[in-house]
Amino acid sequence: MLADFRYCKIQPGTKKPVGLNWQKTPLTWEEVAGESACGILSGHGGFLAVDCDGFGAIARLTELFGGEIPATWAWSSGKPGRIQFGFYVPEELRDRFQKARYWEDLPDGSQLDFRWKGCQSVLPPSPHPETGAYHWVRSPDDCAIATAPEWLIKFAVSLNNRKLAAVPDSKSKERSPKSESANQNQIEGIRLPARLYSVYRAPLKIWAFAQLAAQGSGRAEFSLEFAAGELQRSVSSLRRLLNQGRSLGLIRHFYTEGDRAIVYPYALKKISKAAGLESLHEIAEIKYEDIKNLNIKATEAIAAGLQRASLFAAKESQRDLPEENRIKPINPLVNRAELGQRVLWLGPRFIGVSEKFVLWGASQSAIATCRGVSERTIQRHLSETYRTQSSEVRGSRSDLEPINKAQICQRLPRRMNFLGNPAFSEILIDDLDGKILACGDRVYRCHTNLYQFDAIVSLAGYKWRRAAYKSFLAA
Repeated sequence: MLADFRYCKIQPGTKKPVGLNWQKTPLTWEEVAGESACGILSGHGGFLAVDCDGFGAIARLTELFGGEIPATWAWSSGKPGRIQFGFYVPEELRDRFQKARYWEDLPDGSQLDFRWKGCQSVLPPSPHPETGAYHWVRSPDDCAIATAPEWLIKFAVSLNNRKLAAVPDSKSKERSPKSESANQNQIEGIRLPARLYSVYRAPLKIWAFAQLAAQGSGRAEFSLEFAAGELQRSVSSLRRLLNQGRSLGLIRHFYTEGDRAIVYPYALKKISKAAGLESLHEIAEIKYEDIKNLNIKATEAIAAGLQRASLFAAKESQRDLPEENRIKPINPLVNRAELGQRVLWLGPRFIGVSEKFVLWGASQSAIATCRGVSERTIQRHLSETYRTQSSEVRGSRSDLEPINKAQICQRLPRRMNFLGNPAFSEILIDDLDGKILACGDRVYRCHTNLYQFDAIVSLAGYKWRRAAYKSFLAA
């Protein structure tokens, strides 16, 4: 019976098929029998895989069969509540399946998953990355594969119809999650290095969209029309981005079925290494509504990252001083009662500090250098007007939140007050690059900006890059 179906080779120790076109180049049992890891392709020869991801899914399938699942091929990874069953679909019933997957999400968080064409299931005794190896619960030597009853196929297809009915159109503010329970994950978004945009440009948007849709599963399925609406692009432009993403190494493989796209994006760690980012530096959190403004979000993240690094350097510069001689840098964007004596005054745009205030922040020129764009572009990205007014073509900036920023102005010594005299304006421009501010009878020099962001997340959750980030700060 194994010879009646088709297979693919698997990278040992993973769940990933070998090759980019494994769905279109099925292998026979003889071609994979000697391999250390292989997977069986659903849809070919009428093979249907039913994956029970959790004890609730096993109970649900048992309930559907009236209390006892028929004897058929079954195998497991060894993880609790994880088991797959194989069924044979008669030829006259195979055209009922129109999609690659059909699933039902259950109250306990488990999922009953029906897999058809475009999917594969790793077979025993292939290695498993967590449990060691897959094992047979009921092997082909123990019994023949059971035929899927017609009612089971109708049930699976009905699940897909209910899912499609829940998918919003491109104008809706609703999201198109893989499951209702995934909504909470989508609120958190995904995290990626801001500097990746300078490397991959627009194709990074379709990668980010696929990562959001995949919800950590490594496989994303979504409506092209819905994705085009979220990214504010045409469907043809979206197809072009998918091809570019595959060429750049962002997407391992993708294919389309009518209006649906099935995408396998590479992991963040892999594309970051391919981009040459030994240290991931600044991290941005991206949600569905942020993807179309990914360029601006990258600027936000880099500004915040430079500000943190600058504060770290300011503290480090005084480490060797006696405690009584240290001037502790403070954030002047807090309550006035907590400001301390070295912050002299607060304005709507500027903050006056004393001569000995330890400066820190993020300059627009440094942000521009990290982004690889002009300083004028950075000024636009961080402009209140630019961020809150929609563009004439797409209107894609209309939902960006204003950015709170203030510029530190350090008071110059009294002996330099002559610079405030208009007669010395030429000297002032030459010596201080024109970045001065007169306030009362004193003169202040403008320095870097301080920023506050709601969309930037901490780096604590990324264990595999924590050391690299620390070395970046130290440098």
